[in-house]
Amino acid sequence: MYVYYATKKVLLGGINLDLDCLYFEVKENIDRVCFDDLWRGFQPFKFALYDDYKCFYNGSYIDKPKEFVANTSVFYEGQHIAIWHVMEPMDPIILATKIIHEMFHAFQNIRGESRFPKELEALCEYQYDEVNLSLKYEENRTLLLLLENFCHEAYLEFLSYRAFRRKKYPYEFRYEASVEEIEGAAQYVEFNALNQLSEELFAESIVQLKERILVAEDVFPIRVRCYDVGTLFFQVLKNNNLLDFEENSDVLTADRTLSGVHDHSIEIKLNPDIIKGIDRYRINTSQMIRRGIEEGILLEEGELELLGLNVYDARFFEGNLLSTHFVFYRKDGQEKVQYGDFLIRLDDQKKVIKILKIKI
Repeated sequence: MYVYYATKKVLLGGINLDLDCLYFEVKENIDRVCFDDLWRGFQPFKFALYDDYKCFYNGSYIDKPKEFVANTSVFYEGQHIAIWHVMEPMDPIILATKIIHEMFHAFQNIRGESRFPKELEALCEYQYDEVNLSLKYEENRTLLLLLENFCHEAYLEFLSYRAFRRKKYPYEFRYEASVEEIEGAAQYVEFNALNQLSEELFAESIVQLKERILVAEDVFPIRVRCYDVGTLFFQVLKNNNLLDFEENSDVLTADRTLSGVHDHSIEIKLNPDIIKGIDRYRINTSQMIRRGIEEGILLEEGELELLGLNVYDARFFEGNLLSTHFVFYRKDGQEKVQYGDFLIRLDDQKKVIKILKIKI
């Protein structure tokens, strides 16, 4: 069974890295947030901050548990908690909202969330199709307009794009929608927590999100962009009372909004920047992996079980995975965590046969 962790590097300035001081500053900000306003029934969870040497959990220093890897939610001592790997100075307000993001993943788990994407499968199977992604770019532009100035006609246009892509590219659409459901919802909660804590920082974050959405060449890996699209999607639904997405459901919110919507004819215009982006992504990925094969240092080989990798920006090419920051695996019954960048070679059955440490 594969377990996936998501790590997003955040570089922000201005505070020391004493974990105890940082913890209590973060907790003070978390305590200021009204969680039920973020998502019905959402409540705070315990959390831990850790670095390469120490760990501060629930108000005191502890030995760092082996399952504390990256930034995520883990099941620890009989309960779901949020964890964050402190690598650089961070504004305690921003970090508080990142912790709330991970707390929301804990909330998703305890309420039986079933709509998680199949990340390893998608790394191998998702196709970067120029038609699909050109349409998706127009869809995203329409979604951005809906956030700024909602009108029913534009909303129907947005849904038409989605209905068309769901029919023509069902695998890709459902993967994107699943990431929106899990990570987009968590980032939506994160942004709204930031709005409660600092309207100025929230405004800056929204501007940055809008800028990212409009950079056509920078939609790869697709999983990363789904965080932003999901955030916008849930915000538009909430702002305009279009759907009660906070209820627990086994149906993707994207599918619920398309109930009764037909895939009208869509004018297909290939976006040259999307085409450039796909080509660049494929070339860069193949070069990174080939360089890793040629120059990487063998870490492990044989019968290996992959337990975790940094799925946030992982890449796949010709039976090889790239994971930045860390890899978590089991060999001969022993669990191991290694930090750095890694190339993970798979056989035809997608089983790990070799791990190399590389430089990206």
